[in-house]
Amino acid sequence: MNERIGRAVVWASAAITIASLIYVINAVFNPIIKPLLEILLPFCIALAIALALDSAIIQLQRRGLSRASAVTCVAAVFIAAIACFFIFVVPVLVGQAVDLADNSPRYFAQIQTALAQTLESNQQILQRFNLPSTTQEVLNEISKEIPSLTSGFFKGLGRFLTEVASKAIWVILIPIITLFLVADIGTLKQRSLLLVPAKNREQTAEIAASIGRVFGAYVRGLVTVAVIFGLLCGIVLWIWGVPYAAILGAAATVLSLVPYIGVFSTIVISTLVELVHQLSVNGGNPINALWVALSIIGINQLTDNLISPRVVGRAVGLHPAISILSLLIGGKLFGLAGMVLAVPIAASIRIIILEIRPDLKPPEEKHPEPFLRRLLLRKRHRNKKTNNPAAKT
Repeated sequence: MNERIGRAVVWASAAITIASLIYVINAVFNPIIKPLLEILLPFCIALAIALALDSAIIQLQRRGLSRASAVTCVAAVFIAAIACFFIFVVPVLVGQAVDLADNSPRYFAQIQTALAQTLESNQQILQRFNLPSTTQEVLNEISKEIPSLTSGFFKGLGRFLTEVASKAIWVILIPIITLFLVADIGTLKQRSLLLVPAKNREQTAEIAASIGRVFGAYVRGLVTVAVIFGLLCGIVLWIWGVPYAAILGAAATVLSLVPYIGVFSTIVISTLVELVHQLSVNGGNPINALWVALSIIGINQLTDNLISPRVVGRAVGLHPAISILSLLIGGKLFGLAGMVLAVPIAASIRIIILEIRPDLKPPEEKHPEPFLRRLLLRKRHRNKKTNNPAAKT
């Protein structure tokens, strides 16, 4: 028990120290670091994807394929997946977005009518609490806030559009960089180790292998679970008759890449869309919005308890509190992309700390991974040969 408390104190101290250092460095060097990191961010995303794909390449090599053949197969599947997305998914999303823009005036008119009917049926209760009881009174109250709301909306919209436009090139840049990294990642690993002093190369290789395993497993599992979650959400929303189910399913896929926060955002957005839809339809039932929310919660429980443990496993090994802290730091520094990469980066820092302080490892992690165990056995075998001249002959 005392050992567990001691580990918790050390981990909490390390997390606070690292967070403080990041905050101080960001505050002091932000004018220099922020533009540099914005440039490097697509390369970091491409590297994370390449590490995930490299695991598939290694699996194919174990099945007898050469490195070149395995890289070719994985690259072909990667390109085919991107092509299928743009051929089959993007047109549906664009069509629903255009339909939403065309039907917006009709939706607003129907919402106004539904609001008037709701106010009229509850007029006595609203008047008792001195609340607006007619559509005109509601509009008068809203009109007082329109200037500030409009200003804030257009400022936010302008920032969002600028951000999207500035990162539109990433759609082309990241796949290209990923393909280059996948093709040469083995060579890059070997040459990177040459930068490390010879006496530390083996330990560095072990740490790098563990970090690569964490990144690969996490990114691969996260994307797989996100796609499954988005597909299930889209199908369930379509079954419930929620408009623009394809757009909402795609949004659920992207949002679920951010742990904890993404699913909550998906529930809120889908529920609001269904609520507005029911209010805008004659004879609509707003209770359906509650069923939509419960359905998405059920999908989340399914993916979290059945799919995610099998696909992602315990690759990261972080406490939920540390994961949330890393999400907050990543989101503050780098936005959505920072939140996506925050957890595997925090897990990588954890690996390095455990390598420096092995006594902090929990009991279930005292034994090294099979890959690392093989490396250690090879090292011991070489040491025996070096210390025993008879073994050389």
